[in-house]
Amino acid sequence: MYRSRRGDNEDELKAVLTSLDEQTTDIAMHRRSAALRGLQFYLRENIPIVKTIQRGNDVERQTRGMQIGLLETVIDAGGLDSVVDVAVVVEEEVLLNVSDVPTAFGVLFGLFYTLYIDYPKQWKYLFEAVQKVFLGLDSEKCSARIQSLRTKLLQV
Repeated sequence: MYRSRRGDNEDELKAVLTSLDEQTTDIAMHRRSAALRGLQFYLRENIPIVKTIQRGNDVERQTRGMQIGLLETVIDAGGLDSVVDVAVVVEEEVLLNVSDVPTAFGVLFGLFYTLYIDYPKQWKYLFEAVQKVFLGLDSEKCSARIQSLRTKLLQV
């Protein structure tokens, strides 16, 4: 579905898929990460939820102004970036460091869902898709965009 997407965010989706195609180790983890990264662009949400920095960069400076998101620290390993750690950031504070993007996203989603916090407007559809399509929570009422995604997934 991502490869056939045309129009808005086509370039961002291509970048996610190119990164996935270049991976040679732990393919399953990279697929999950690419699925999450690409979903927001597929749903036409333009602000990336994952911010990537190089190891050694000042984390405090990178989280300044960051209300919610994931901060991925990478090292350059022979032309491919290798993820060292992923931080869950809320209100400029690192809450937790984990080893991969899918786990960090799950933690962030769990925080929103269990604390009854509204999803951030810039990622409203991303979190709605995870909640209603992938987890099946409160799935009978979806926005039109998420219902369209569900229909396309059922056709695949």
